[in-house]
Amino acid sequence: MRNSSILSLSAIAIGVLAACGDSAEPTTASSTTASNTTASTTTSAGGSGGSGGEATTTTTTAGGAGGEATTTAAAGGAGGEGTGSGGTGGSAPEETINGCKLSEAVEIMNTKLVNMTPMGKAWTIPYQNCVKVKAGSAVQWTGNFVAHPLKGGTVSGGSGKVDPMNPISKAVASGGMVSVTVGDAGTHPFYCTNHPSTMMGVVYVMP
Repeated sequence: MRNSSILSLSAIAIGVLAACGDSAEPTTASSTTASNTTASTTTSAGGSGGSGGEATTTTTTAGGAGGEATTTAAAGGAGGEGTGSGGTGGSAPEETINGCKLSEAVEIMNTKLVNMTPMGKAWTIPYQNCVKVKAGSAVQWTGNFVAHPLKGGTVSGGSGKVDPMNPISKAVASGGMVSVTVGDAGTHPFYCTNHPSTMMGVVYVMP
């Protein structure tokens, strides 16, 4: 009887202990759940650090704008196309003196005595004679030098201008003739001081 009572008490004690053990386990599980919740919160907060990558994207975009300066430099190179030489200007027209041109003058190069008043070229109105002679030639005019004074010089606009350095201006009429020796190469225009617009010419002295 006494032993049965002891066994009954032991069974009751074991049941109480078992009941206590079951109630303690939920507490531990609750503690574990709280720990996991805290860990999840910590992990989520750490994820916000990813926004730092946006600064890198901004820096790269701003750096790209510098490339536009290269486009401007390339435009400057087009200036090289301006190189080129101008065309050669045409030659000046041949000079006309007292109605004469060197290229049209009559050549009298085979004699040292040149008659400026042959048939059809008498020293009278009108008169036009343009000749080429050798240096050292004697050039002669025959005519009335009182009515038609002969001087060296040029005619422009119907008016004559005497050139005192021209050898023809220094010549003196004698017996109805004027003779001039032309020593050096040069151009010696002449005219009648009384009729400059109708009596003139040029003696071109060739070397």
